[in-house]
Amino acid sequence: MTRLNTAGLFLLPLILSVAALQGCSEKTAKYADQIRALESADVAAEVEAAVSKGDLRFVGVMGFGLLVPGVPDYQEKYAARYGVRVIENTSDAIENEEHRRLQDAAYRYAEKYNSLLIPQLPKN
Repeated sequence: MTRLNTAGLFLLPLILSVAALQGCSEKTAKYADQIRALESADVAAEVEAAVSKGDLRFVGVMGFGLLVPGVPDYQEKYAARYGVRVIENTSDAIENEEHRRLQDAAYRYAEKYNSLLIPQLPKN
């Protein structure tokens, strides 16, 4: 094996590792931005704006399956009539600590949103 080929064998894992880390740092930054947005949201105002537009969907997060926090009877009482909007980047496949923080922030946001939405639904 030539010296260049041998050097290439050692450099390839390094190059791939750097590329992977770059992707991780971009995702981590994206998650951090999304966490900040969820934690600083005026949830009551967002519910009010959605209801005024006729958007009565609940907010959900993906876990092992679809979770609709704060609405234990979502499937039986509300799913067919109102639907759900899933928060982007939520999943049961947690990639890193920042992703776990996002999952937690999304859950808390959805729970608050849904608890404020239920009293706004038509009484039929």
